[in-house]
Amino acid sequence: MPVLVVMFMVLVIYSLFLPGAAKGLDALFTPDWTKIIQPECVDCRLWTNLLLGFQSALGLW
Repeated sequence: MPVLVVMFMVLVIYSLFLPGAAKGLDALFTPDWTKIIQPECVDCRLWTNLLLGFQSALGLW
């Protein structure tokens, strides 16, 4: 198990030094607010939240 963690850390550090890593991290951690208010995105989030809520309610039974 420790070998897996070490290999994962090496892979993460290696990927941070690849060309374009800064642009990728910027795209990952900077939200595009114009995409969030699109109706398609709102529908997906609504159904996902409803389904997760129903599943957790059924799990309590």
